[in-house]
Amino acid sequence: FDLHKMAFHYMNPLMRECLPLREQPAALYGWGFSYVFTRRAWEMSPFPDVHFAEDAGFVEGLLACGIPVSLLNKPEDRTLVAHTVHPSSTTGGEVSVGQRGLNNPVETPIEFDEFYQKMASSVRSKANTRGVFNQGTASRPGG
Repeated sequence: FDLHKMAFHYMNPLMRECLPLREQPAALYGWGFSYVFTRRAWEMSPFPDVHFAEDAGFVEGLLACGIPVSLLNKPEDRTLVAHTVHPSSTTGGEVSVGQRGLNNPVETPIEFDEFYQKMASSVRSKANTRGVFNQGTASRPGG
C-alpha cells in the first residue's frame, strides 16, 4: 500500500515481470513477519545480531545447515498481506523489473476495504497537518 498515492498495488515475487529471477529468493524467504518455525530450528540457526535483514540471515542459516524451508500456498482468491510504504520509508519500495516502485494500482482488496476507509481518513488528516505530502494528487483506485 502506497501512502503517498493512497493506492494498493499487487506484487507476486514468483512472477518474472514483478521481480528479476535473482531477487526472487530474497523476496520469498526474506520477509520474516510470516515465519512459522520450531524452537529447534531457531537453536540451530538463531537470528543474527544485525540491524538489517536478520530474517534473511535466519533462513540462509537454516538452508546452509540443510534444514528444509517450505513456502505455504494461499488461496488464489484471497489477499494475504499489505505492506505499507510511506514517503520516508528506507525500504526502497516494491520492485518491478526495470524500475523501483510499482505503477500498477489495483482496486482495494475486499479484505482491506473497511480498514482502508479508516486509515485513509487518518492518513490524510495527519499528512495535511504535518505537511508530509500533497494529498491533492492522491486518489483511490477503484473507489
